[in-house]
Amino acid sequence: MAGKTGNVYCSHQLLAHFKGIGKVYIGTLPNNTVSSLSFNENSALASLVIPVFIENKNPVDNTDVPITGNIVVGCELSTSGSGFSSATIQTVTLTQANRGGNVQFSAPVKGQAVDIRCFSDSGLQFNKTESISSPSSFTIVSAPTVSICPTGTKDVVAINSQNTQYTFNVRLSDVVTGSPVTITCTGAGLTFLTATAAIDFREVQVSVTLTVNTPATGTCRGQSQTGGQYQTANSLGPAVTFQLVQPVVALYPQSLSVATTSFATILLLTSPVPGSATTFRCRADLLPLASVQDALQNPLCRAATPTPGPTADNATDTVTPEWGILTPEVNLDNSVHHALLKATRNVGVSASVQENVVVSCCNTTGPFTLETAILAHVSLSPNATVDWEKSTDININFTTPRTIQNVAFVEVAPCPCDLTGGVCDINCCCDT
Repeated sequence: MAGKTGNVYCSHQLLAHFKGIGKVYIGTLPNNTVSSLSFNENSALASLVIPVFIENKNPVDNTDVPITGNIVVGCELSTSGSGFSSATIQTVTLTQANRGGNVQFSAPVKGQAVDIRCFSDSGLQFNKTESISSPSSFTIVSAPTVSICPTGTKDVVAINSQNTQYTFNVRLSDVVTGSPVTITCTGAGLTFLTATAAIDFREVQVSVTLTVNTPATGTCRGQSQTGGQYQTANSLGPAVTFQLVQPVVALYPQSLSVATTSFATILLLTSPVPGSATTFRCRADLLPLASVQDALQNPLCRAATPTPGPTADNATDTVTPEWGILTPEVNLDNSVHHALLKATRNVGVSASVQENVVVSCCNTTGPFTLETAILAHVSLSPNATVDWEKSTDININFTTPRTIQNVAFVEVAPCPCDLTGGVCDINCCCDT
C-alpha cells in the first residue's frame, strides 16, 4: 500500500513537472503587480478594469512551461454588504500568446476598501487553490465634488456690500483631468457667474452678487466638458451661507478709572454699514454696582431716555441726571468710522464718592443691531471736581526759576565744642 502511495505521489510530481503550475497575478506584464486599485463612481466604463497576467512554472526548477488552451481568469472580493466597495466582476480569457489582459467590472458602489484576489480554474495547468493571486486593495470612492471655500468663519462667505460683485474660491475634490470642468453655482438671493476649472487645477474663482440684505445659501457643482470625471448629478458640494459682513461697534478704552468730572471715550465701527450713514445714540448712566453687569450686557441706550423726576424742594423743577454725553447722537459712514464722545458730570459733589458710570451706544438706523457699553470707575472728592477745560489762561513765565521755601526746614546749630586740648565737653558731638 505504501508503494502505491509513493507511486501516486511521484506521478503527481511528474505531472506537475510536465504541465507546470499556473499562477494569476493582479498587475501588468512583465511582473508589475499592483497592490491597490481605486475607482470613483464616475469612472468611465472603459477604465473599470482590473489588470491581470498569468504564468506557468515548472515547480522543480522554476522555468517557464508553455500554457496550453484558453485560461479563463476571474476575480472575487473578500467582503460584501452595506458600507463596503462592491462591483459586478466579469472574466477575461488569456492564452500563451496573450498572457496579460483586463478583467472588466460594472455597477461600482462606493464604500470601504476590500481585498480582491484573482484566479483561474482552467484545464490541468490552473486551479483556484494554486493559481489565486495575493490580495490587493479594491476601493470605490465617491464621485468628485465641488465645494465653496468659506472666508474665515466655518460655512460662511462674508460679503462686504449688497448688490456688488464679489469673488470667492471653489475647490474641486479631485484634480481636473481629461477636459476642463464647468462650474455652476446657485442660490436664492445670489447671482453667480459661470466659471471653468482648467486641466491639472482643483481651485477656481467664482463671482457672486448678494441681492438681499439677509443671509443666503449657495451651492456649486461641476460638469466635465467631455468625459465623465465630474457630473452635474453627483458633484454637488455642501451648502455655504453668504452674508454681509457684520460690523462690530465698540467703545475704547473698554474700562477705565478716572478722578475727574469728565472723561473721553472713542466709539469705533470696524466696517461701514452698507447704505447710508449709521446713527448712534449714546448715554451715560450712574448705576449701583449690582446693576452694572446687566447694563453692560444689555446696553441702556436701547431703553427710552428716562424722564427726570421732581425735586424734593420744588415739585415743578426737574432733577438733572448726574452724568450725560455732551454730543449724544453721532453718525458714522464709509468715510468716518469713529467718533470722540465726552461724558461729563452735570453737578458737583459735596463729599467724596465712588461712582460706577456706564457709557452705552446703540444704532438707531441700519439693517443690523449694533450696541456696546463700557464701565468707568469714578473717584471724586469736593476739591477734585474742577473741570480744568473751563479754566482761564494767565501769563506765566515758565523760563524764570523760582525758589520755593521748604516750610518744614529748621536750621539746627552745631553744639559748642571746646577744642582745647585736654578739655572734655560732656555731650558734645565733637568730642572724641
